[in-house]
Order: sequence, then C-alpha cells, then structure tokens
Amino acid sequence: MAIAQRMKPKSSVSALEAAETLVGCLEAPPDLSTNKDYLKGFGE
Repeated sequence: MAIAQRMKPKSSVSALEAAETLVGCLEAPPDLSTNKDYLKGFGE
C-alpha cells in the first residue's frame, strides 16, 4: 500500500496549465505555415 501511495500523482494538471506562464511570451508570427516563404524546400 505504501508504494502505491508514493507512486500516485500529487495532482493532475494539463501541459497547458503547467506552462501557462510561458504561453504568449514570445514574439512571433501567428502561424509560420501560412507564409509560403517559410515552406520553400520543405519536404524535398
């Protein structure tokens, strides 16, 4: 029983909740895939 209690997660949070202070901290275009210049040569 003691092992099961130690292995039990203390809380369950999503990856988004865990990284919420990092969301939106970078300045970048909203979506690079919409600019064809960024996709030149991709997959060749």
